Amino acid sequence: MSFTIDEEAKPLYYLVIYSNSKNNKGISRFYAGTTRSRGVLEVKIRCNPQLLMQYALRNGFKKKGGRKIMTFTIDNWETYAKVLIYAAITSNLRTYKKKLQAIEALNTLTYLDLKYWAGIITERFREQKYLGILRPARALRILLGIDKR
Repeated sequence: MSFTIDEEAKPLYYLVIYSNSKNNKGISRFYAGTTRSRGVLEVKIRCNPQLLMQYALRNGFKKKGGRKIMTFTIDNWETYAKVLIYAAITSNLRTYKKKLQAIEALNTLTYLDLKYWAGIITERFREQKYLGILRPARALRILLGIDKR
């Protein structure tokens, strides 16, 4: 079985969920790279692990083992960006109805919108960690009509 250079170097995108069953919160980490250990940590977000896991599986992520630490992979950047943005948007939402609205609203975003918002979220995470994500996530929620100004 031989691989071409393009197949070996094709980046994979990883979602790793560390779940905590006590308070229904989990820490989600998003990696981009050829392997998770060689990948770059793009964002680390605290959100509901069950909803994020369902959304990721529904969009084509493949699950790889574990109960406490779950790893999901995909090679499609667009899907990866949707799940990353969904995690950022829903990290501060309290009602289940608004979380469902976020799923519907994300389907309306174009490729350029995904590229812009995913870039803003990862850049803000690099600069200010989790607190940097809150303002762009709120702006996107207002833009999509999930939150009221």
